[in-house]
Amino acid sequence: MKNLIVISLSLLLLLVGCAKETSAPNTKKENIVQRGNSISNILHKGLAATQGNWIYYLNMNKDATEFSLNKMKTDGSGMVKLINDSDSVICFINVVGDWIYYVKSDNAFHPGIMYKIKIDGSGEIKLDNDNSSNINVVGDWIYYSNNNDRGNLYKMKTDGSGKAKLTDDRFSSFITIIKDWVYYVDDENMNLYKIKTDGSNKIKIIDEENMCLNVVEDWIYYIGLSENQYYLYKIKTDGSNKTKVFVDEHILTAAAEGDWIYYCIKISNNKENGMYKMKTDGSAKVKLIDDYSWIISIVGDWIYYQGSDGLYRMKTDGTGRMMVD
Repeated sequence: MKNLIVISLSLLLLLVGCAKETSAPNTKKENIVQRGNSISNILHKGLAATQGNWIYYLNMNKDATEFSLNKMKTDGSGMVKLINDSDSVICFINVVGDWIYYVKSDNAFHPGIMYKIKIDGSGEIKLDNDNSSNINVVGDWIYYSNNNDRGNLYKMKTDGSGKAKLTDDRFSSFITIIKDWVYYVDDENMNLYKIKTDGSNKIKIIDEENMCLNVVEDWIYYIGLSENQYYLYKIKTDGSNKTKVFVDEHILTAAAEGDWIYYCIKISNNKENGMYKMKTDGSAKVKLIDDYSWIISIVGDWIYYQGSDGLYRMKTDGTGRMMVD
């Protein structure tokens, strides 16, 4: 796996998203398909999701040696521990209706076994015996990387039936489903493709090393390599109009949500120099905090992020910073 993925994913901890979307957050509410988590969340390991007034998230101690699946209300109250499994990291969390879908793994960067459990913590069911990752629950289908088959792109019904292979590309990652298209990066050459949800009409969009961030309406936002630096770009979903977004820093990680991009930049000691946001056209750049942060995580008017000593949240304008217990 290329350095871009290693560097970026090593910084990802908790990302919170929306349970119902169309092509992206804040788009028109037409033909709503129930989605288990936001696009940018799943692209960043899916370690939390929200549905209604509840957040479902991976909780861990400071040393990252003990883990549990918790839920709490969006105001931070009513915390409930749903799964206490100190040996397993729970990631790629999707919440649809009465069910939570997720992967249990020995490491956040390794594939694991796919399960679902009721939102009250009862009735856990194993969905498949293969090692899986990058799971997206959209409608009645789960799209995922099957690591027992070289990481190829698969889909199955949410009850575990109808399992089907969609591609022969090795180690598919950064999987995003928009309407009847699946967007993904082939980790062998780091190119971005799209393919129909039935496995037909595969198209290469980006022929260069990249990490897909999000698809917002008809634009794809991604981190691409240029002159040994990683910069933020956007490109049309048909592969046209590649444009560098107006930020000159070396980007470490970013998330595009609605009209805004939230991101961290690289400095000499390989840590983020605070957290920033800007409009998707590159305007209105604002520095939100100076804190060391591992991930940019948005739910409603709140940003969640993992600092060096715990989980924090703050308003999207940078105010109201507090630690999440």
